[in-house]
Amino acid sequence: MAKLHKRVVVLLIAILVFALGGFQVHRYRTSRNPAFLSLMAEEDLALRETFHYPNFSYTLADKFSATFKGNWQAFSSESKANKCLKFFEFLDSADPHWELRKNLGSGYDKNIVRKLNFMSNEFKKLAQQRTNEGHSDPYKITREDQDNASRLFEEKLAKSMAMEQNMADSTTVLRIFGHCFYGKERLEMDDKLRDIYKRYNKKICPFADSDVAHFEVGNSLFTHNPSDPNFHNGDDVLDYSYRNLKGSGIVISAASRYSRDIVKFIHLLRALGNKLPIQLVYRSDLLAKARKSLMSAAYSTKEELLGEQLSSHKVLKQLFPNLDITTAEFKDREFPIQDITFINAHPAISGKSDFTHYSSKIIALFFSTFENVLLFDADTVPLVPPQTFLEMKEFTDTGAYFFRDRSLRDSNDWVETNFFSKLMPHNSSPLDMAMGVKPVTDHTMGNTYMTGWRHHQEAGLVVIDKKRHFSSLFGLFALALWGEPIKSLIWGDKEMYWLAMSMMGDEDYTFNKYSAASVGDVSEIQNKLYNNTKAVEVCSSHPGHVSKDGVLLWINSGFSFCKKNSFVRDQKHFPFSTFLREVLEKMYDEPLHIRLAVVPPDLPVLRPVTSPPDQTVELSTLLQFKKRRKDIDEQDELRQISTFNPQKGWIKQPGCLAYYYCAYDAVESYSRAGDLDTSGSLFTFTDQQRREYDFLGVIWSSGVKQVIDFKYPDLNLGTSSPVLHSKNQEPTKVSDANSKESDQKLKLYLNIFKSEEDEKGAEVNEDNTQLISLKGELLAGPETSDNKESNNQYKVRKGAKYEDEDNEFEKEKVRERPEHLKNNMNEFINKFFGLQPTASRLE
Repeated sequence: MAKLHKRVVVLLIAILVFALGGFQVHRYRTSRNPAFLSLMAEEDLALRETFHYPNFSYTLADKFSATFKGNWQAFSSESKANKCLKFFEFLDSADPHWELRKNLGSGYDKNIVRKLNFMSNEFKKLAQQRTNEGHSDPYKITREDQDNASRLFEEKLAKSMAMEQNMADSTTVLRIFGHCFYGKERLEMDDKLRDIYKRYNKKICPFADSDVAHFEVGNSLFTHNPSDPNFHNGDDVLDYSYRNLKGSGIVISAASRYSRDIVKFIHLLRALGNKLPIQLVYRSDLLAKARKSLMSAAYSTKEELLGEQLSSHKVLKQLFPNLDITTAEFKDREFPIQDITFINAHPAISGKSDFTHYSSKIIALFFSTFENVLLFDADTVPLVPPQTFLEMKEFTDTGAYFFRDRSLRDSNDWVETNFFSKLMPHNSSPLDMAMGVKPVTDHTMGNTYMTGWRHHQEAGLVVIDKKRHFSSLFGLFALALWGEPIKSLIWGDKEMYWLAMSMMGDEDYTFNKYSAASVGDVSEIQNKLYNNTKAVEVCSSHPGHVSKDGVLLWINSGFSFCKKNSFVRDQKHFPFSTFLREVLEKMYDEPLHIRLAVVPPDLPVLRPVTSPPDQTVELSTLLQFKKRRKDIDEQDELRQISTFNPQKGWIKQPGCLAYYYCAYDAVESYSRAGDLDTSGSLFTFTDQQRREYDFLGVIWSSGVKQVIDFKYPDLNLGTSSPVLHSKNQEPTKVSDANSKESDQKLKLYLNIFKSEEDEKGAEVNEDNTQLISLKGELLAGPETSDNKESNNQYKVRKGAKYEDEDNEFEKEKVRERPEHLKNNMNEFINKFFGLQPTASRLE
């Protein structure tokens, strides 16, 4: 009976898949046979059963268990210290060169559990090739053709399985290390455990052999966080970072190309009365002029901030026609100076080119020195004082507060959730259970992403207690380093934060009650896409996040109507095509007007919590979706629908460069045909709240990226920043505050660019580097090797390029603008210090 049931299931899956249009087999004569379809579907099911995450076992698990005669129960009863010591001593012996690596294989194919689909695509390519060659019957598939396609499939299968195994093995080691040494209960370490701790910190941290980041506070520059003990070459970077976490603050991954948004962000923080310190982490790609514009926004007086140099009065007068900062809206707000620190991570990640693109946020999170971190995107717009997030129960309960994304009806694939499940600890893993690692529960396995939908987390704001969840950094390192298949499974860093925690066996995170809302104003009936529905429609390019108490906490993508003004393109699309040109143009020029927020009904579960290999339920659900009436974004040349309700909660529109969505608080029910599912949420804001949003919108929009003469804050300013208020010791200091000479030194220190040898990854040694002191003296010989970026000295390559201070351009384009490059270090030194060139200084 079991075999008969399995065959019925396989045949049903084959029929469902064929009905969904997943395979193109109808043109290939050999593939039309129902027996062939059934055979391929049966092979696909067998593949999913083989790949299924409960079948994963750490490669060295059996070998390790042999050291205690396979008695997992007896081993699990030993002390945590003994278990950790035994495991890592075993790993030292079994895999002495283990470390977190980038290259764990190549050629991963996420369609590898669909042999029928793979064979069909191969036959299609073969038929096209034969058609081009003029074959009389290009669609005839021979047994040899099938054998060749099967052989190629087996090769890809082997590569994909090996990559999954390697990644799951690596994650197992990371997880056990985090559990042993960074868990809630830290081990009392003897000499043996301390040796393991130090060695594996370096094996796990991609930046372990580097210097620490450099800190710029006010107009002083430090070679490490000035509130921490001195860091010395050879110190343990991971341990140093963990021990010196303190305080709470805002962190942003910065670069020159984001500086305009960050200026606006700082203006907004001042309007909100923010008292938390800010750390801007960059990688030598935040130019001096951009830094000064950010300092101008942070350090200027209230009058200067709202003056015509730093604020656009044209924008301000949209809300305040008779602009006067003595009026109540301005007078009653402090607009406090912001405590801002620049952290240049480049010295610590030089040569670590694996960390690129969206992983800049992971670098920012790692190099920030706060214990409690509010990690913002540059274009995120908080609508409450940032301190609010740290006081919310969602954060205080777990130390990790995340936000849900739009509930778009965009599904992921079984192989994707199964892959990530394999990276997590489960009851089926005797090693994890014996070590005392907590298995993941439905809290993770039952979330939106793991049950079949692609969009779960919106990462414009991540609130995390970094010390409490320090081991989550190990998971983030891995996800960022591995690249594929990660990049093809999730959008950027969007899902990485909860994934990294769950991979480490840490489920102490809270997601916001509501998924993302569409934030803006209600559509008038004549402009509604569905103009005969009771559902409220709000269209916007901004996802917003509403607390469980109905408070709008933050929005993403800036505060403009569109993040990028696409007025010219959008005026030909409905409903914008019905607006008078001057009305539409004004709407695009002004900040977003926030009146309402709509959260659509949640999507039904697509994939059962355990991601079973049998996909009957999932495929049946997808087939039901396909049978639903087509929404307006699935039909061409249709402006409005008056005959039925929206079929899904989010409808994508062409406005705002295709980032414009209309959302509905009610949709046609997924379980009761013809009924309206009204389980969505509508939030209507009070007049007072609307005035506040209008005010904040104008403040954000009016922020101008400009450099003015400002007074650097005193290093003892305020009480909230661990960087500005240390009185315990005098760290290595590169420049003294408030002096012309120090400003010159600062430029010298920050504006040295890598040479071409650096770009090629050539080894740095005494023959190709020179050490420059901040007095312009060149130190040679032994001094070059004995000193590295300390004692007011900076090691650079001979022939290194540097940036002309007066010309702002992106580092990536430096070679395209040779007129701004100087390759003569003598000329470089002379320019800033007025020194006479001498042969000895340059040799």
